[in-house]
Amino acid sequence: MAQRPARPSRCRIAGDLVQIDCFHLGRVKEARIGQPKRPGVVWQYTAIDVASSFVWSTLAVTTHNPSAVHTSALAHQIALTLAGHQWAFTAVTTDRGNEFVDHRFRDTLADLGVDHRYVRRPQTNGKVEQVHNTILQELWKPHFARHEPRGITTLRHALNEYLWYYNYERPHHGKWNQGQPPATILIPNTGNQP
Repeated sequence: MAQRPARPSRCRIAGDLVQIDCFHLGRVKEARIGQPKRPGVVWQYTAIDVASSFVWSTLAVTTHNPSAVHTSALAHQIALTLAGHQWAFTAVTTDRGNEFVDHRFRDTLADLGVDHRYVRRPQTNGKVEQVHNTILQELWKPHFARHEPRGITTLRHALNEYLWYYNYERPHHGKWNQGQPPATILIPNTGNQP
């Protein structure tokens, strides 16, 4: 009886797949835009590398919905970080929100040589959905319980401090990380080269 050939390993390397999504943080009175000045809507734009769990996130204020300008800027930031650590930004998954179907975002991905895949349900983009919840539970809920938010600058500073902790100090116990912070997988070493 012939044996079936072994399946090739599905081991991902950094940059193979990045998931991006947006999270509505809320209206912040101090983040005013337009004429007359009205409270803007604060959106958290978040991306996570599936292999390493490394997270990129930024806050931006819009009049209503997330913008392709900010998702495009996030894609450039991801490509720059990965290239700085000698990884290629290969593919990204998103939902079909306006900020992702907009030609500016699609053109940015085409310029970067990134394959864009749409998901049909949130579970398929599960890692970014999970990290949104983690940031909400570990950062935003305690932050809003302790402080009266004074402005978008304060929120950005809090997010940047949290991302440093999340990526460089916080142990992760997933399949790939095994107790290590995401940066140990993203930063090239003898154990993680393809």
